[in-house]
Amino acid sequence: MNSLLNEMTSLIARQWIAGTTTNDAMNAALETSSTGKLPILNYLGEAYTKKQSVEHAIEVYDRLIDHINSSDIHASISVKPSQLGILISKKLFLSSYERVIEKAEENNLEVWLDMEEYEFIDETIKAYMHMLKEHKNIGICLQAKLKRTEKDAMHIARAHGAIRLVKGAYNEPENRAFKSDAQVSRAYISILEKINGKARSVIIATHDEKLIRKAMKLKRKAKTEMSFAMLRGVRGNLADELIGKHQKVHVYIPFGEEWLAYSIRRLKELSHALLIIRSVFQQ
Repeated sequence: MNSLLNEMTSLIARQWIAGTTTNDAMNAALETSSTGKLPILNYLGEAYTKKQSVEHAIEVYDRLIDHINSSDIHASISVKPSQLGILISKKLFLSSYERVIEKAEENNLEVWLDMEEYEFIDETIKAYMHMLKEHKNIGICLQAKLKRTEKDAMHIARAHGAIRLVKGAYNEPENRAFKSDAQVSRAYISILEKINGKARSVIIATHDEKLIRKAMKLKRKAKTEMSFAMLRGVRGNLADELIGKHQKVHVYIPFGEEWLAYSIRRLKELSHALLIIRSVFQQ
């Protein structure tokens, strides 16, 4: 049964996973760039408890930054706190995060900090705010479904930070998160309205067409730079439509050896599973 699940996951995962190597990631980035979209590259890996794993991830990002710098594409990278050692120590996480930022800064690249489980939120935002004092090439991902996010977003926006706003995929209890899609969508638009004119920039990262239409109306009177983002291989037709309307669209491109665990986790999230499977037949 597990073997069958892995085979099915592998078949579907090819839709949104670029491959296992930096060369695979760059090929996907070049393909994405050729369609007018902006790649955001993420090396898969999380919940590291060994320093060697953290060091390996940093080395991969170093090579990736070098590859991007030697190409003609405009791309950014995205890292995860638990990939950079937050489970080992806060000190290691902060120093690892800064190493990646400084390498990217030398090459005029932006670094996005992904948001993970609830237990990491405070330290993740704290690290971002600390680095924002010295580095302007960084942004952070926030999850609209969490009830705390509006306050977090305002805190970051007032410091002129850059925010990539997603709906949020992690399963959280009702006291922490909105449960209905309507509630999440209302929270999403409310956050966009409140950080408009305060944040340095905002990426509207969703595949929800209704939400995108609402965001487009807000964007017409936006004082903050707003763009869109989608996952590689998902709603490509919608991304092309936005490009046709002269909108800036980013494409999140995961790659790496740990693609299977990542893919299974995404497919266990019903909304993502339905969206991804539907996209297999739409592309």
